Amino acid sequence: MSRMKFEDRKFTWKKDTDIKEEFLSKLKPSTARTVRNILLKVDEYESEINKSVYDFNIEERDDFFISKFNNKSKDVIRTTKSPIVQYINYCIDAHLVKHMENRFALISNDDIELYTNVQAMEMKYLSREEIETAQDKLVNYCDKLILQLMPFIRGRTEKNNTNEELTNLRVIDAEEAQKTKSLRVWNNDGDYRYISLDEKTLYLLKKTIEAKEYIINNGKNYNRKRPDKELKMGIGEKAFPFSDTGYVFRVSGGAKQGKVKPTFFNARINTIKDWVGNPYLTPTNLYFSGMIEYAKQLKEEKGSELDKMDYIKISRKFEYGKPRILDNGEEDWSVVIAKIKSKVEDYFKLKGHE
Repeated sequence: MSRMKFEDRKFTWKKDTDIKEEFLSKLKPSTARTVRNILLKVDEYESEINKSVYDFNIEERDDFFISKFNNKSKDVIRTTKSPIVQYINYCIDAHLVKHMENRFALISNDDIELYTNVQAMEMKYLSREEIETAQDKLVNYCDKLILQLMPFIRGRTEKNNTNEELTNLRVIDAEEAQKTKSLRVWNNDGDYRYISLDEKTLYLLKKTIEAKEYIINNGKNYNRKRPDKELKMGIGEKAFPFSDTGYVFRVSGGAKQGKVKPTFFNARINTIKDWVGNPYLTPTNLYFSGMIEYAKQLKEEKGSELDKMDYIKISRKFEYGKPRILDNGEEDWSVVIAKIKSKVEDYFKLKGHE
């Protein structure tokens, strides 16, 4: 039987099928083979965050490189970057990119150094103890609570629903959780689920609700990006009152009502990472940290390697991914399992978890 030609093989794209195939059709067959493999990694990450590569923000762009490439050489990053830049330019020319910006073209040599730094992998996913160490460096309870909740409370990753369970977190539900040890969290469709809480999380919830003001700059008297530069007249000691909105997470310094915006948490994490000294701290990395911590727990409880059902259990607990329904009605979890398993095994290998 003759071998199937590469260009005749069928690939199943999850995002932007037509434009990807159209772009590849313009390339030489030998070039298309290499570029297709790169775009398959792009497509995989796109499906994880439900966003096209040309709409990745800077954080997502950086996380893509750190997450998807085990070979950390600078040459690999450069040769990977080039076709992605070309593909995004092609999408811009096709009028698919509303903001008209190619963020992959903005990658600098410093960025490449970040992607190839082994320390990035070591600091990317945090254990429970490492999260506690980071929390000890924060003065506001609401900031501590964000680090506590993000590993297991997040919401759907699709547009307009990012961080929905955090933005919708109500004081009334947090107060009820003090009695029941179970917190009700809501999505933007009005559906809810219950999550069991430990004593530390309940304590941080209670202290966050009781807080009347937010201490700016984490109580420090210096610029968070330039510790050598002292700020004027003790600005770090200033605090602004919280608005009373009925929600756990609130803004300070004004009479704003209602929920915070989903981008509130990304902006806050971007500030917290400087305070705690971890440049790789992101909402996505915290979420996967929660999955990895749970995987560690399952592995320790059973005393053996994780199997298919363990990974399905992780997926369901964190509402990460859905199975593909086969023609016979059975659930195919292979893609979801592969995504979680790769992150868990990479972490175990790097951290030496037995």
